[in-house]
Amino acid sequence: MVKRAIFLAPICLFAASALAACSNHEFQDIPDGNTSVKVDLNFGGDQWTVTVKNKYGSASDTMFSVNDSQRSNIYLTPSSQLVVVEKGGEDVFFRVPNNSAPVALNGPQVKFRDQNSNSWQYVGVIKHGVLTHDAECIPLMGEGKSPYRKRFQSQHSC
Repeated sequence: MVKRAIFLAPICLFAASALAACSNHEFQDIPDGNTSVKVDLNFGGDQWTVTVKNKYGSASDTMFSVNDSQRSNIYLTPSSQLVVVEKGGEDVFFRVPNNSAPVALNGPQVKFRDQNSNSWQYVGVIKHGVLTHDAECIPLMGEGKSPYRKRFQSQHSC
């Protein structure tokens, strides 16, 4: 049994590092010219980690992952926020000031979120780690919900 454990340990470590590498995407530039975003699936596959950066620093937040098939809708708000709405309606918000690092608007910062989604500018959708300009659509996957961008929601998939 000891020989089998010694043999399997490197294989498991290799497999774990390969899975982590598969979900490690590059930052995608946002049209504001100052901000980049990336969305990666956590190792356990149950959360997306969203990281927003500018020349002053970065901030990260997580949201529940309905599945490992990414469709991260990206928005900019008039109040200098970047919003990501994922499949199932999960969302994260970041304040992206012009002269300091981004700030994740979670916990006590939630009250500062720009929730008037009718004024948001749709930037595009990140699929497989790449920002595309596909049509806006938020797939709710049959059970999800979101208070944002109601006219672009689909009860199932896009």
